Amino acid sequence: MSKNITETAKTLNKMGASAQITQKAMDKITQGMGNAGKNTANAIAKTEAAATMTTESAIKTAEAVNQNKKPNQ
Repeated sequence: MSKNITETAKTLNKMGASAQITQKAMDKITQGMGNAGKNTANAIAKTEAAATMTTESAIKTAEAVNQNKKPNQ
């Protein structure tokens, strides 16, 4: 595993890969990195949405319970 994309390109070149093959590999790596970033962002957004719904539900439940309490309880 290379430290970064530049090291990967250097390694491919040392192994005899053509410039075209190296460029295709770099394109696929950066595409994969972009997809990973999108997937992470989408997962975070879904988690935040679920947490917000859970929090709102808990608040509404607590308010309903609080409204039904009798004085001195």
